[in-house]
Amino acid sequence: HLNDTTPRIISKVSAIIVTVTVCLFAVCMLIPFDFGSYFVCLLLAIGYVMMSAGFASESDAEHRSAAIVGMAFAVIYTVLIMLVYFAQITTVRLEPLTAQAKQILDYSHGSLMFNMELYIPYSIFSEV
Repeated sequence: HLNDTTPRIISKVSAIIVTVTVCLFAVCMLIPFDFGSYFVCLLLAIGYVMMSAGFASESDAEHRSAAIVGMAFAVIYTVLIMLVYFAQITTVRLEPLTAQAKQILDYSHGSLMFNMELYIPYSIFSEV
């Protein structure tokens, strides 16, 4: 049974997770450490869903539908991000790829995965 402070704790912890992962992502980009930046993005997406859920649970009745829409967008974002970055840290990193597979999967070459990560989730956010 959740008590009244649990959503607030989840919101605060997830906000910390999001802040730390964004900072780690920036560090990994500056180093450059691709695997680290990809892995951190997986954690960031989980933290984002947690944060959205915490905020949604704290919303009042007047803002409940907006909170539910926000949760739906958070889930869509997380699914897309996890697909892209899981492919990067597994298949792209561990398997020798043909030129055609690299063109589709490798994030560093403006591929389908790059476009899926960059354009779909962030175009959704620009509409909200």
